[in-house]
This record gives sequence, structure tokens and C-alpha cells, in this order.
Amino acid sequence: MTVEIGHYALVLALCVASALALLPSLELCGFFSKKDTNDSAQPSISANPDMSPIYALSRPLACALFLLCLFANAMLIRAFLLSNFSVLLVWQHSHSQKPDLYKFAAMWGNHEGSMLLWVLVLSTFAALIAFFSRTTRLNQLTLAIQSGICALFLAFTLFFSNPFARLYPSALDGQGLNPILQHPALAIHPPLLYMGYVGLSAAFSTTLAGLILNDLHTDWAKSTRVWTLVAWSFLGAGITLGAFWAYEELGWGGFWFWDPVENASLMPWLLASAGLHALMSYIKTNSLRSWAILLVLLAFSASLLGTFLVRSGVLVSVHSFASDPLRGIIILLCVSLITGSSLCLFAWRRLADGDKTASTEDKPASDRRISLLSREAGQFLNILLLSCCCALVMLATLYPLFFEFFTGNTLSVGPPYYANVLTPFFLLLVAILGLLPVLGWGGSSLSRVKRYIFWVAPIACGGGLAMLVFARTSATVAIAVALGLWALVGALRTRSSKHARGARFAHAGIAILLIAVACASLTDIEKFRKMSLGERITINNALSSTTLELQDIFARTGTNYQERVARFAFIEKDGKSLSPSRRVYHPSKIETTEAAIDRNIYRDIYITIATIKRNASKPSSELDDSLSVRVQLKPLMFWVWIGAGITVFGGILSLLPNRASGRRRLP
Repeated sequence: MTVEIGHYALVLALCVASALALLPSLELCGFFSKKDTNDSAQPSISANPDMSPIYALSRPLACALFLLCLFANAMLIRAFLLSNFSVLLVWQHSHSQKPDLYKFAAMWGNHEGSMLLWVLVLSTFAALIAFFSRTTRLNQLTLAIQSGICALFLAFTLFFSNPFARLYPSALDGQGLNPILQHPALAIHPPLLYMGYVGLSAAFSTTLAGLILNDLHTDWAKSTRVWTLVAWSFLGAGITLGAFWAYEELGWGGFWFWDPVENASLMPWLLASAGLHALMSYIKTNSLRSWAILLVLLAFSASLLGTFLVRSGVLVSVHSFASDPLRGIIILLCVSLITGSSLCLFAWRRLADGDKTASTEDKPASDRRISLLSREAGQFLNILLLSCCCALVMLATLYPLFFEFFTGNTLSVGPPYYANVLTPFFLLLVAILGLLPVLGWGGSSLSRVKRYIFWVAPIACGGGLAMLVFARTSATVAIAVALGLWALVGALRTRSSKHARGARFAHAGIAILLIAVACASLTDIEKFRKMSLGERITINNALSSTTLELQDIFARTGTNYQERVARFAFIEKDGKSLSPSRRVYHPSKIETTEAAIDRNIYRDIYITIATIKRNASKPSSELDDSLSVRVQLKPLMFWVWIGAGITVFGGILSLLPNRASGRRRLP
């Protein structure tokens, strides 16, 4: 019965979201307005929005929408935890022997459950808009648009992706979750990613409301910046956890394969990064307003595009959810409706108002000449570079789809394309980040810039030369290290406000990430060997050397799997060992590779083993005493995660309110 109650909660949530979307919109259009003494209709919110009885219902309705969606999610999670195999979704993606953590995470490890999580996040941001924004025409229309998007996806979930569908007759046990998804990081990765993906809807709704009302002033920019920062931080954390899962679980030793679905999460993050730079320029100097509007709209549109790619079946990926063409068509229609209408409205405003949609006292300075030695110029270059990176990633992601559609042949775009095409853009981006601290809003003197360069450049060049001479790396790694140090020193030397310190942390994290990724990806060492018990393997580079001995091969049984394990002992470290394995999960009989990793701040030792085959001359109960081993030494992998974490922390720090202002509500 609780399953049906969860379904009814979704139906009621659809009704509430529709009411929340329609009533404020009708109020703004004057349907509930009072007439003055001259019988002229005036919207009741024109003087004081708090006086409107319709708007008085907004917060209770938004709270009800959130609670109903939360309740529906809780009912589905309960069905998974209790192994209720009368629910079709539970039977397809769970098993009675699975640990409770993965029963819980299985709720969003599929299309229907993840759509339920999607609408929960949409309703969460609708509630946040209602409770943390002042009651103005802009914010009320923002809430209506956010609720309308929520209603659209609630309808899609109920009619095309019902997570509460029953299975008749009920099964005794389930089919189990995909084994590669059974990792602790996957228990929190999707919620974080969706808070970023879907969180961009709040910034989108605010911007679309501003376009409709022709009210795009600095208050709009400040509010939109907050929502974009929230989504950007969550999305960055989700991408980082996804990369960490791929590094630990997939067994190939990398953390980013430029998979199309991985790219689907990267594109909104790039556009949101560009949008944040444009919004800050508009807040500080009234410039780049049109760029800010467009980038915010495109960021959420890219999230919707990612939804289509993941759920339509047009891509084959370990990250994709569904392969139903009908669902793909419905999602594509939703994407086209939301994206097309917003971009058409933006183009109409540009043509009708001549890029002067702000009030006369808040007129943008977009036609003012920007000094080349100003922060605005640096921000604009960052925007162009981030937008180009996103366009190139989108081209490589979508081109194989169009190629197959028009020719019938398959084509894949691999990591070499991204490395060759994106590296120059990213290096130039980091170089500009290192110069931003010395550039002031409105302009800076040439002598100040020269002094800064003469002070920082020797440090950066020294780091690059040290990599060439002592670590014997390639020129590409040396350049990456030099530019990373250039940006890192620039970020650390600046004293600024709390919000600006958040940006400095984010830029410092990007610099650390560049250095770590360059070293881990371009200076890693890999060895393959067939080893027998007692044999040793040594892997080393210019800075470290590690020797491992294969000491044992044994079988082990887990909660819902059986595995064969190889134990390698470190010769240099008494008592320390690594135990990679091959697992076979029940009931799917899928075999996976489980890597063993030894970490420190300088390098990772990453070991995987191939399938362990039995020796035909031995009894079936005994294991062969040899196996194929792959050992990798990956420099500075620890700092990949640290750099990404610092970047996310910078976004969170920028969200903290100033003590001086004491404001608790958004503009």
C-alpha cells in the first residue's frame, strides 16, 4: 500500500506544481487584479506583492511540493530497503543479498528512480526560491517558472517513467544492480550531480523571469550568481566523485575517459563557469550583461541536453540509463520547448530593446570601451575560452551521432582528440587566471602589471625547468607545471574580501589540478607481466622506486559476490601489501576488476590483475599459481582530488554572506 501512496503523492505533487506555476503567472497578467476608482485594472502586486492573496499561498505550496516529492522518494527507497519485489523497478535493480547501502543507492541507479530524484531536486530549489527570496515580481515569476519546469518533469515521470509500477506476479528475488555501480562513491555521486544539473534551473528561471519582465538589473545578477554558484559547486563535487569512482572501480587506471555521458556533465560546468565570470563583471562594472544572460540560459540547456543523451538510448555508455526511443523523443521535445522558448525570448529582447533591458539608472555599459589591462578584459577572455572548450566538447560528443545518422557508419572520438584540441585553450585559460589578480576593475597601470610579471614569472619558469631537468618530463608537462605555478602564486598572493577569496581558492584549485593532471596523465609508468608466486616486479621513475612480490593467490566470499585475490607485498615496507582481485557478482554472474591502490602525496601505485585461470593439471579446488598483472605508477594523483576539492571549496566560500551586510535573503 505504501507504494500506491507514493504514487498518489506524485500525482498530488503534479497538481501543486501546476497551481504554483499558473496562479502567480495569472496574477502577473492581471487576472486577479483589483480595479481602481477609474475602473482601470492594476495588478495587486504592483504596489506591494505581499498584499496579494495568491502570493501568500506561494510559500505553503512550495513547501507542500517539496514534501510530497520527498515523501515519494522515501516510499521508493523503503521499497528498495525492504526488497519489495512486487515493484518492477526494485525487481530489475536490486537483490535480497545486496548490502543495504547499495539497496539505498539503487533507487537512483536507473532511469525511473533517477527521474524521481530529478523532480525532488527541482522541488527543493522551488522551495528555496520561495523561502529565501524577497517577495518581488521577479522572484514570484521565477518561482512560477521553476514550478512549471517541475510540473513538466513530474508529468513525464508519471506518464512515461513511473517508478511505482507493479510486477505481477511478484518475484521471489531481484536481478541485482549493475556490479560496477556498487561503490560507496556512487551512493552520493548522483545526488550531488543532480543538485548541480538541476540546480542550474533556478538560475535559468530567474533569468527567464527577468527577460519576461524586462527587469535585468544588478539585483537579478546577484540572485542569479548565488543560484549559479550553488549549482556549480554541487556539479563540481559530483564530477569529482564520478572521476574518483571511475579511477577506483573501472580498473583501467584513469579517471576521465571523455565518455559522451561524462562530457554531458562537463559542458554545463564549463558554461556555468563562464556565466559566473560574466555575472561578476556585470555586478562590478555593468558590462557583459548579454553574455551573462546567454550563458545562464545555455548552461541549463546543456544540462537538459545531457539528460537527453543519458536517457534516450542514442549513446552506449556505462553511465547511460535507458534505451527507450519514445522516452528519448519526449525528452527531446521538452528540451526543445524549454531551450527554444528561452533563446527566442532572449533574441527578441535583444532586437526589440537594443540590448537596453535594464532600467535607465542601471543601464549597462556594454558599449563602453574596455581597457585591455582591466579585469573585465580578462573575464571576457575567460568567457571566450570556456565557451570554446564547451563548443569543442559538444562537437566531439554529438558529431558521431550525426555521422551515424547520415551515413549509417559508426565513428568514435577518443581521448587524443580532446588532448590535442583542448590543451591549448586550457593552458591559455590558466595563464589568464594567473594575471587576473593584478588587473583591477576599470583598468590597471602597465607598470604594475610589469612588476607583477617580473616577480611571478621566475617562479613559474623555475618550476617548469625543474621538471625538465630533474624529472626529465616532456615539454608539455613542463609548460603545464609552469602555468600552474603562475596561476597558483597569483591566487595565493592576493588579499581580498570573502567572496573574492572564494574565487582565489577556486583558481588555486584549478592550478593545482592542472599540475596534477599533467603529471599523472603524461608521466605515468605502466608495466604488464605474467607473474608466478614468489616473483617480483619493480616500477620506478626519476623520483621513486617500488618493488612488489606476489606472495599469495586465494579465494574469498563477500556479501553478494565471490572473488579471487592476489596479495602483493611491498619489499621496501615490511608488513604492507596490496590485494587486487577479480569478482563475480550474484545473480548476474558479471565479472569485474577490483584495483588495489597504495596512495601517498607523491604518487599512486595502481595494481590490477587479469582473469585468474585454473591449471588443468591441478584439482578444481586449487588456483593456478600464476597470473597476468598490470602495475601503474601515477605521480601526484593525490593532488588531483585535492585540487578538485579546493575548487569546490572556493565556490562554497563565495556563497557565505558578508558579516557587514547581515543579509539573510536573496535580492
